[in-house]
Amino acid sequence: MKPIAKKTAHALASLLSLPLAAISLLGRIHPLYLIGAHTVALAPGLIGDYLRGAFYRWTLQSCAVNSRISFGVILSSPETEIATGVYIGPYCVLGRARLGRNVQIASLVQILSGAKQHPRRPDGSLMGAGQGEFQKIEIGAECWIGAAAIIMADVGPCSTVGAGAVVTRKVESGVVVVGNPARILKRIEPAGQSI
Repeated sequence: MKPIAKKTAHALASLLSLPLAAISLLGRIHPLYLIGAHTVALAPGLIGDYLRGAFYRWTLQSCAVNSRISFGVILSSPETEIATGVYIGPYCVLGRARLGRNVQIASLVQILSGAKQHPRRPDGSLMGAGQGEFQKIEIGAECWIGAAAIIMADVGPCSTVGAGAVVTRKVESGVVVVGNPARILKRIEPAGQSI
C-alpha cells in the first residue's frame, strides 16, 4: 500500500474507532474497554486490522502505528504496550503485556498476566476474582512466539518460544525454548552481534 493510502486508512480507522474508545474513556473504564476490544476483534480483513490498531492506539498505554493486530485478537488490559513492528496473529489473547520491537506472535497464543492470578485459600478454595497477583509480562525485542504457546513469564530479547510451549519461568535472551514446561533447546548466536 502506498504511503498516502496508508495514512488515509489510518486516519479513517482512527475516526471510526474513536466513538468505541471514547465510551470507555480511552480505556479507563475496563468493562466498557472490553466491549470495544471484543467488537474490534471481529472486524474482518485488512479493514479490521486498521480498526483494531486504531482502537488500541486510543486505549492502550502505547501502540505503534505500524503494528498489526489480526482477526480475533483480544487484548484484555489497557495497560498493554505494543512497540514498533509487532505482529499478533489471529485468535490470540493477551493480558497485561509489554511487546518489544519486532515481536512476532503466531496464532492462538495466550500471554497471561502472570502465573498467580487465581490463588487459593488455606482450605483449598479459590479466592474471588481480582484477588490474585497480576503482572505485566515482557516479551523482549525480536522474539518469535510459536502457535498456541502459553506465556506466564518474561521472555528475553531475540528468543524463540516453540509452538505449544508453556512458559512458566523467565526465558533468558537469545535462546530457543520448547515443551511444557518450556526448557532451553538451543542458544541463538547472531553472527557478529551480542545479545
